[in-house]
Parts: sequence; C-alpha cells; structure tokens
Amino acid sequence: MTIVKWIGFAYMLWLIIGLFLPHHNGTGVPGSYTLVSGLLLQLMNPKVILYGITIFGMFPTILAASSLHILLSAIILALIGFVSCSTWCIAGATLARFLSNKKILFGFNVFLALLLGYCAYAIVRH
Repeated sequence: MTIVKWIGFAYMLWLIIGLFLPHHNGTGVPGSYTLVSGLLLQLMNPKVILYGITIFGMFPTILAASSLHILLSAIILALIGFVSCSTWCIAGATLARFLSNKKILFGFNVFLALLLGYCAYAIVRH
C-alpha cells in the first residue's frame, strides 16, 4: 500500500507540472475525428462499461426478467450516457471559451495545481 501511495503522489506531481508546460493548441489533424471513431471510443469508455456492469449486476432479476426489460434498460442506459456525454461536451465548450484568456487560464491552472497538491499530500499523509 505504501508503494501505491507514493506512485499516486508522484503521478499527481507529474499532473501539476504538466499544467504549466507549454501545450500544442491545435486539435489534431483536420478531419481525423469521425462519428465512427467517436462511437468506437465510447464503446471502450470504462465509465460506461462499469456503469452498465453495475446496473446489470445489481438488478439482474429485474432487468433480465424479459426481453422488454432488457431492451428498456439498454435504452435508458443509452439515454443516460447520451445526456452525460452531451453535458460534458457543453461544459467543455463553455470552459474552453472561458479559458481562452491566458490570465484566466493561468489562474485556473494554479487553482487546479493547489487542489492536486492537497490531494497528493492527503494521499501520503495517511
């Protein structure tokens, strides 16, 4: 457990340093992102996979009682995933516009660095 704490601590320090390193502002090669690549990425999204495993693992008798229950639960899971992803996209686009100002971005990075630093300290403190 001690080794894992220090690995987590080192990783958080690496994240703090990364906040202040120069970054490429481009979004990649134009046209490199497609709908299919986005869908495939979502199929490998660990949060969605764990959410599905949790839901179907906690309520197997209810959700697998009939084909209709399986279909409805899959549709509800997809809708929740869509709303969650859309919320993150809207929040990210809004935050990107807000952080386009270099002074605001620097202040935001300092705030994040302080939070990460506290978390790193809390990990090794206990």
